[in-house]
Amino acid sequence: MIADNRALSPETSLPATTWRDKRSFIAPLAAGVGDAVVLWRVGPRGIGSGIVAIGRITTSDPAVEPFDELARSAFVRSDERARNESEHEPTRSVITIDFDTLLLTKPLVDDKLREASLSGLVQQARSAARRHRHQIEALEVADDEWQTIEQLAEETTPPSAWPLTLNIGPGTVVHRSELQSVYGGTSGAVAVCARTPNVFLFVDRATCTPDLAPRWADGILLVPGKSATTGFWHDTAAENIVLVNHIHRGIPLHVFEAQGNECLYIGEFAVDQSNPVECVAAAGAQRVRSSSYNGRTRRRQGRTMLESRSVPVFRLRQLHGIRCFSGESQPFDTAPRVYLTLTATRYVDAARCSPKKAPPIGYAATGFTNDEESFLALYRADPQRFRQLIAADESARDLVAIAHRKRQLDRFRRLLKDEGYFSKELAESGGRGEEHVWQRFFEDNPWIFGVALAGQLLTRWNSEKLEQVVTGASITRAGKRTDALLRTSGLVKSLVFAEIKTPKTPLLGREPRSGCWSSSTHLSEGIAQVQGTVHLAVDDIGERLHSTATDGTEIAGDYTYLLNPRSYLIIGQLDQFLGPDGGHHRGKIRSFELLRSKLKDPEVVTFDELLARAEWSVQP
Repeated sequence: MIADNRALSPETSLPATTWRDKRSFIAPLAAGVGDAVVLWRVGPRGIGSGIVAIGRITTSDPAVEPFDELARSAFVRSDERARNESEHEPTRSVITIDFDTLLLTKPLVDDKLREASLSGLVQQARSAARRHRHQIEALEVADDEWQTIEQLAEETTPPSAWPLTLNIGPGTVVHRSELQSVYGGTSGAVAVCARTPNVFLFVDRATCTPDLAPRWADGILLVPGKSATTGFWHDTAAENIVLVNHIHRGIPLHVFEAQGNECLYIGEFAVDQSNPVECVAAAGAQRVRSSSYNGRTRRRQGRTMLESRSVPVFRLRQLHGIRCFSGESQPFDTAPRVYLTLTATRYVDAARCSPKKAPPIGYAATGFTNDEESFLALYRADPQRFRQLIAADESARDLVAIAHRKRQLDRFRRLLKDEGYFSKELAESGGRGEEHVWQRFFEDNPWIFGVALAGQLLTRWNSEKLEQVVTGASITRAGKRTDALLRTSGLVKSLVFAEIKTPKTPLLGREPRSGCWSSSTHLSEGIAQVQGTVHLAVDDIGERLHSTATDGTEIAGDYTYLLNPRSYLIIGQLDQFLGPDGGHHRGKIRSFELLRSKLKDPEVVTFDELLARAEWSVQP
């Protein structure tokens, strides 16, 4: 059976009095009760075509030619059927179907059927769809093939690509304007989507009268549809017909609770196939103005009249979602908000297309909440749009910069405290030693030195690398390299030197006298190394260094001074002065603080002190 999943078909407009009749279809005469039926939906733009429902024939009665009137009608009345049967020999059957397996949101697509060696079924379905919709044809399917179809139906999962998927979770709130922009849909209580295979039902409790208020009855949700005028020349709203026939059309029904422009997604529902409409209730009257032509006066004359309105109350079975309309209070207050966006994913050069055809474009719909994972998903879908928004917002750029610095400080902290993490970084350094791990980290994050070492803002001397050669080797002396060469900011700039050791480097050595601890060999060597590097740099460069451009020319007025430049030694951690139980070792603390307080150059800073200063700089 081929589903007619067009948005609004002209033959679906029927009086409400026939809604309680069982939906019937014209089938081959051989169709009998109990025969299996598969419902095939032609996907939008050919995407996602496949089986969307599996059921059985529940009744089968003979029918006669001609079938034009029966095929155009959505329902077959028994008196019409009897009149035709008395005049002609039956050549076809009028059947009713119950679909017990619904795959409306997770169709068994044609690609899966081909992979399961069911290409013949796909070919027959496509051939029938090209002729006309609502066609029921007999298929020769072997028992093992039918078992394969049933097994695939149990294993199929919802698609992840637009337009076949709904990127909204039950229990979340979305703006109806965004819903319509991404998935399409008409206005009113029942929205039939033309862009995607969906039907949306919006229930607003605030506008419902007490007798039309949504309620549950024996596991069935009773909800009103779209109201329409009734009378001799008026038929029921076509959207209601689409809703009541959504299963046979092969399109899923999604129910929302509306509150202004916000909609709470409740879940997927299906009409009760045995009794889709509970009743047709009166919905008041509407004042309308009609006009007619007066031949005597040759003028149009109008009159105002009242037309009554009615609304169907549908019987819906919930397939999945949340429980709603059960007396809960204000579900909108605690529900998360979801934001929808539709982004292009595939572009085709318009010059290669026919002038009469628009270039084909692929789209992806993304639904995201205000949690980090959802924003990351949206960023991955359209990173360029995020970059443009951030570039146009100064505060956004600040937030991104701060967030990046906080992540780098987390990395700094793990390198200090997590032995496993540091070992992994050490292995990635290619066996170049622990100092290289820290050198590489500070090369990636020179801002830590800039905000945490001195009272002035420090910037890198070279924009590409912290480590620099400050004096060259010659036949009379060795060259010198400093781990970090920086300079102060301002009208008058000065060079700043820094040497980087490791957090594990010991700060103190032995205890020559009681309560007095000497500096460690590593600390003494580090101090000597920094002092020697600074002395040779000043001796080689002089008091002032003229900056040059990339082409070698001097930059006018850009000087950096070396007048007794400051220097720093990054070494060790203060936890070396703690006892096994975490208590302070007063003798070691006293010895270390006396040593570095009397030491003018270089200034000794431990790794944990550097981290604490950097953390303070990113605090709000």
